Amino acid sequence: MEKRVLRNIMIEAHKIAKELEGDYQARLKMALKMVWEAVKDDTTVISYKETRRKEWKKYGKHRIYIDGKVDYIVHKVGTFTLLTTNLGGYIDVQTGKFHISTYGGTWAVEAQLKAQKYINI
Repeated sequence: MEKRVLRNIMIEAHKIAKELEGDYQARLKMALKMVWEAVKDDTTVISYKETRRKEWKKYGKHRIYIDGKVDYIVHKVGTFTLLTTNLGGYIDVQTGKFHISTYGGTWAVEAQLKAQKYINI
């Protein structure tokens, strides 16, 4: 791997580590893992924040509608970009499945799909 790419990985990891809380070495370790995941997969989710949760029961259906924000990193040709997208969808309480409403570009949709694992039922 080129020295320039490794340098960009460390720079991006330090940027992310500064935004996290706790011991700096632990934050840097977590940030490096996130950035390396972005290098391998082109996108990686950094954080998910739920902005709205609304329960709905009618017509024999029970759903919980969820909206949130996803911060993610995109790696393309040795450079990193920190982006944010919205996530929306609902949990079908009867089946326990999450149905996502994806929108946005390719990377945004990929980040939204990866962020599903952070949603608590």
